[in-house]
Parts: sequence; structure tokens; C-alpha cells
Amino acid sequence: MAGQARPAGGVLTALPTAPAAIAPALQGGMGGQTVVNVTFCNTTGGADTIFLSHAVNGAADTPAQYLISGQTLGANSTYVYTGTIYMAAGDVLRVKSGGGNVSFNAYSVVNP
Repeated sequence: MAGQARPAGGVLTALPTAPAAIAPALQGGMGGQTVVNVTFCNTTGGADTIFLSHAVNGAADTPAQYLISGQTLGANSTYVYTGTIYMAAGDVLRVKSGGGNVSFNAYSVVNP
């Protein structure tokens, strides 16, 4: 597991970045990148909205970074984002929910 968060409603929160040690391997293509999937778990009896963004090199938040924006997550339900996210050293995943009722869990694999 790369990281976990359960931010308050409307608070954009960073999950772990790709390790700086893999940066040299990025020059040659796929090797060294971190592949991440993210699980969203709504632990309450009411629906919430979820957001996921990928900020290249930790850039300031912009709408262009969003992979998920305002998607409804039903009461007591889980959603797994299965799109592959290739992260370089310094990249940041950011998450938030509208009501603060969602736990976020990121999983990663570092390629040789």
C-alpha cells in the first residue's frame, strides 16, 4: 500500500508521491514508474462525491489534472479506479470527497 487518507469534506489531500530514487530510470520508458490504483470507500449511510487528480511534478491544482471529478459514490459502497496511472518522481495524487465520508487507499508497484 502506498498511502491512505480520509480528509474532511471538500479538502483536497495529497497521497504519497513516487519515490525520488526511481527518477533516473524514467529516461528509458516504462521502467521505474509507479503504477497506482485507488480504492474509494464510503463508510456512511448517505451518498458522497469523489475526486481524484494526478499533478505532474506536484503542480498546483488545475481542472486538467482530474481523472475523477464529482462522481457519486453511493452509501456504504466502494469504487476501485482501475485506470493505470504512471507516476514519475515528484508527481502527486490528490483526493477529496464532498462530505468527508470517504476513505482513500492507494496501491502501487515500482517497475524494475
